[in-house]
Amino acid sequence: MARTTSNSIYNGGTFAVRRAFSKGISFQGSYTFGKVLTDSEVEQGTTSYYDANNRNLDRSVASFDIRQRVAFSGVWEIPFLRNCNSLACRTVGGWQLSGYGILESGLPMTVSSSGAYPNGDYNADGTNADRPTHRRIRLADRDSANVSS
Repeated sequence: MARTTSNSIYNGGTFAVRRAFSKGISFQGSYTFGKVLTDSEVEQGTTSYYDANNRNLDRSVASFDIRQRVAFSGVWEIPFLRNCNSLACRTVGGWQLSGYGILESGLPMTVSSSGAYPNGDYNADGTNADRPTHRRIRLADRDSANVSS
């Protein structure tokens, strides 16, 4: 049995409508709004965390998160030869024509660097897909840098 200590959470909701119209036409549509958060993006047991002692640093929107999705489909029961009792009518008649579509928002983007340490492998763990560090610039440092240049 595979086991992991990673954690993922999905929150979402769906709204769906169905409607049958006259002359054999029906429509169905749905809208989903959701969000996936995770601290692991790869196979179980092979995750390289930014800091293994503080996994909250890796908790973010999953790379497979689709925030919004609209799906729709329609069916038309073709009326030709539908009410006939002969063998030819039962073979050729009673067909349906249908179609569907899915529209969804794009996938999140993850910024990473593949450079070698110290220009890319920021935690020097030997893997080269680290996220860039977030360096805070104090106002005093920024102002002194502008004055000297």
